[in-house]
Amino acid sequence: MDFGKEVHKSIEASCLEWNFYVQNTLISTHGKCRNVGAACILFDKMPKRDAFSWNSMILGYASDGSWRGAYEFLEKMKAVGVQFNIITWNTIAGGCFMELPVFIHLEPVALIIGLGACSHIEARALNLGKGIHGFAVRSCLNQVDTVRNMLITMYSRCKDLRHANTLFHHIEA
Repeated sequence: MDFGKEVHKSIEASCLEWNFYVQNTLISTHGKCRNVGAACILFDKMPKRDAFSWNSMILGYASDGSWRGAYEFLEKMKAVGVQFNIITWNTIAGGCFMELPVFIHLEPVALIIGLGACSHIEARALNLGKGIHGFAVRSCLNQVDTVRNMLITMYSRCKDLRHANTLFHHIEA
């Protein structure tokens, strides 16, 4: 993060006109480093925004565990007419699983998307991934090959190799 701050200060000190791509990169960097406040300031100063700008903010809030902020940005994105894309959906899907009632019925694809989102928002999402895994077991969706494969991927990306290995060895040949 220190390097990112230094780059940001250097760009500001250069007195050059702000470049759209540089602004997007700085927003993304601040968001990934859980410095959502700085990302918001940059975002608010942008004269134009694209899907990358919005997704960077949504991912920043999600990475920080602030799903309410992520949902608010999703609503703002929708209100200004920016089209959602697969990045938007995958990021928001992870948060949806945090608020699901136990009795809801989900298709395997929804679980796969949720597990994919967990595996991309770092180890902090491991508990959410384990919750989805538990939901998959209770609903017998853990027997679906693609769900099982995504569980292995999620555990591996979250650096829980013991669970990934256990699931891998329980796959029938």
